[in-house]
Amino acid sequence: MSQFVETNCKTFSAGAALSQYRRVYLSSGLLQYADAYTQEIGTLEAATFASGDRVAVRLRSAVGTQKMVASEAITAGAYVYGAASGKV
Repeated sequence: MSQFVETNCKTFSAGAALSQYRRVYLSSGLLQYADAYTQEIGTLEAATFASGDRVAVRLRSAVGTQKMVASEAITAGAYVYGAASGKV
């Protein structure tokens, strides 16, 4: 059974050093960057500096907008999609 979370953020352990505002998913219980084909659980609220660091993730179900790192320039009104290394 999955856990019910009634909040915008949840804390997880990082699997490596990770940058802020990148899309992440869980792999073997640790956060990793999501690639273009992996469904993210959310975006990092802060950077991590080593494997095992605890960090808040803004869940994809969170209300409002989320900051994310772009892989290239984005024009106003353009659709964005997941890209490599947790970028859009």
